[in-house]
Amino acid sequence: MPEVLVFTMAGLIIGFLQWFQLKKHYRRSFSWVPLNALGWGMCLLVMYLPKLNPALNHILILVLLFSLGATLYGALTGLMWLQKCD
Repeated sequence: MPEVLVFTMAGLIIGFLQWFQLKKHYRRSFSWVPLNALGWGMCLLVMYLPKLNPALNHILILVLLFSLGATLYGALTGLMWLQKCD
């Protein structure tokens, strides 16, 4: 599963680059960086499940897994927006 590590690192780099804009609007904006990296990694990890279990390799299951991965990413990065309410 080296792809998961690669995507987590990509999320870390992209999150760091996005942080430069976010820090202008949020006090605790640096939490975006690890949350973004974790979100990317979790999303890909969920999408990796069909490779581990070929029984999951069906189009409807793949759509559901993608939706779950995207929801996990949204939930993790959404934690950043909740901080603005403080």
